[in-house]
Amino acid sequence: MESKASRNNEIQVIVFPYPIQGHINPMLQFSKQLISRGLKVILVTTSSYTSKVMDLQSSSITIETISDGSNEAATPKNVDAYIERFDVVGPQSLAQLIEKKTGSFGYNSNVRCLIYDSTIPWALDIAKKFGIYGASYFTQSCLVNSIFYQVYKGILSAPIKEPKRCVDELPLIEVEDMPSFVREIGLYPTLEKLVLNQFSNIGDADWRLFNTFDCLESKLS
Repeated sequence: MESKASRNNEIQVIVFPYPIQGHINPMLQFSKQLISRGLKVILVTTSSYTSKVMDLQSSSITIETISDGSNEAATPKNVDAYIERFDVVGPQSLAQLIEKKTGSFGYNSNVRCLIYDSTIPWALDIAKKFGIYGASYFTQSCLVNSIFYQVYKGILSAPIKEPKRCVDELPLIEVEDMPSFVREIGLYPTLEKLVLNQFSNIGDADWRLFNTFDCLESKLS
């Protein structure tokens, strides 16, 4: 009879970070934790970022590349242009990769879950389309996410005008310690939309994962 360990070794998860260093690193460390538990990890990067992560490829981590549009058009002139193009090209490219790995509807596949960066909410729709689990991974701390969530739900008004603010029973937070996107709004509207829209379908995700420690944020996690 096949052992439990050998069965676990067949299970694969796709990890899909937002293609910037500050989001890739936390999800890479999380991937290593999954590997230590006997899972196989497919780390998805984009065509403009592949060369920076190919040295991570091993027997446990497989690097797969999807298009972010950089092969089809000129280099975006700024971050706003990149995000706009990524949201157009990325979904189709990710769907093609998952279909290649799972088949049309995920039948008889070892790929069981797509763990996607919370700032890519459209990835959940693709996971559901192919019948695999979708887990949203928040790379920032629970406190930061809690603040953004309250702004998204209208519980907290932005910009923050009070010199100090209480958030979820935590000590008063100086306004200077608040995330920049809620201290002053309108400076980077595309990035503001990115961090707030990560909650748009969070209730539909099968799991919600946070980059934190219980001892640091026990009241929030």
